[in-house]
Amino acid sequence: MSPKYRFNVMIEPERLEALREIERRTGATPSEQIRRAIDAYLLSQTALNKKEVTQILRDRK
Repeated sequence: MSPKYRFNVMIEPERLEALREIERRTGATPSEQIRRAIDAYLLSQTALNKKEVTQILRDRK
């Protein structure tokens, strides 16, 4: 597993509450949900092709 880096973000209370509700229902922590959302965002971008993003994400693990 590659190292992880701390990165602070500010989100609105309503978004945090929604993330916490998802955690209650699924067990996925807000941090994990945000990591998954970033991965989905990266895969949706056209600046990198899916093969490049997949390679970057694979190397991360």
